[in-house]
Amino acid sequence: MGIRFKLVLAIGVPLLVLLTVMLAVDYFALESRARKSTEDRLQEVARRYATGVEGEFRSRAAVARSAATTIENDADLTERGLYQLLRANVEADPLVFGSCAAFLPGAFPDRLRSPSDSIPIPSAPAQVPVRQPDGLFAPYVYRAALGPGGQRSLARLDLAQRYDYRAPPWTWFTPPVTSGEESWGEPYLDEGGGEVAMVTHSHPLRRDGRVVGVVTMDLALDDLRRSTVAAVPADINLYIISREGTVVLSPDLKDLLNATLGSLQAKYNTPSVAEVARSIKSGEPWAGGVVRLSERDGEPGYLVNLAHIGGAGWTLLSAID
Repeated sequence: MGIRFKLVLAIGVPLLVLLTVMLAVDYFALESRARKSTEDRLQEVARRYATGVEGEFRSRAAVARSAATTIENDADLTERGLYQLLRANVEADPLVFGSCAAFLPGAFPDRLRSPSDSIPIPSAPAQVPVRQPDGLFAPYVYRAALGPGGQRSLARLDLAQRYDYRAPPWTWFTPPVTSGEESWGEPYLDEGGGEVAMVTHSHPLRRDGRVVGVVTMDLALDDLRRSTVAAVPADINLYIISREGTVVLSPDLKDLLNATLGSLQAKYNTPSVAEVARSIKSGEPWAGGVVRLSERDGEPGYLVNLAHIGGAGWTLLSAID
């Protein structure tokens, strides 16, 4: 073996090893920085959009609160005036699908009822009414598909003529009346009312210190979806999941009210998903940072971050693959 070859071995091999180590260190450093940048971006997107949705919820809750105060302070507010107040709630805000004032039996005096033809809002499309329980009254103004091509314009109806809103499966009336607390309910399909998937904020309505009904604000989930995800980066998907595990908002419209947290857990049955599920069900802020969800441990999946939505107790989930 010649001296030149020995020198190559003595000098070249260590240099090659050193170069390999340096390249590996640089690669992992770059990968770490790239992951950190992605995680920071996911957290920022989740925080920003959760704050935006929370703001949307708070502003509509404030309108319901104001309407309840108006009704409580005007003992002579007629049915006509009540419909006009509800119309103003809906007309002023394109994201609001409908607004209702629903009363316990006998809580709205007969002396304040108005002739139907005196109310300057078209009646909803005719349906066969159910038997109206004695004394129930729930005037509702909403965006009905009355025009050509399904264009929505305002219409009115008395929900008490469509169904008994005190009974299951309806949860926008009895729970807030019983608790005396305002709340955002679980998303649902409003069959017999607006006939759309929606979420409702209910604010208790009081007379003489007693809860006698609620004032509601309805947001259509499809409208909320368009309003919320319009400017989301193309490589990031946003989901909003309720405390009961229902997908409230999704990039794919078909997931609304169909996908659940349970289906997510079934697909991604890993410890990290269990942690995510516990946080969503508790309604408490997430403190776990960015996690990776995969169908099986050790496989590539999605980087996910969670952000709490105050008021509703829901969770916004941002994901990137």
